Amino acid sequence: MRAQTTLDFLIGTTIFLLTVSMVIGMVPGILDPFALDRSSAPVETNRAATILATDELVVDGSPYALDTSTVETFFNESDDTVRSRLALGSDVSYNITLETENETIGTTGDPVPNGRSITSAWRVVSYDGEQAKLRVRTW
Repeated sequence: MRAQTTLDFLIGTTIFLLTVSMVIGMVPGILDPFALDRSSAPVETNRAATILATDELVVDGSPYALDTSTVETFFNESDDTVRSRLALGSDVSYNITLETENETIGTTGDPVPNGRSITSAWRVVSYDGEQAKLRVRTW
């Protein structure tokens, strides 16, 4: 029995090292949902889309029915004014687009980057008697 002590030690050490390496490999995946990454702000994005579709761009308080002159004015406003109206922080990049099936009516904000996590919210609205999609993207 004395000859197996070295072999038992080797097997025990190997199992211990494999277990530790598996735990170290799994911890980042377990903690990932709790990471505070500013690239993903679903609450902020949804709030901005709702504010635009129900308050800022509407005709006489009718939610989801956009006023053409208000929309044109909005898409020509400065970055600071848009951030102020939608309560977007200065550390958040955004892109807001209003488009129908055939054309893009207006867009404001930064170009949408490729290869980056983006949060998107959209609302189906009525614009000039036609169905349109109001899309807000933040990162």
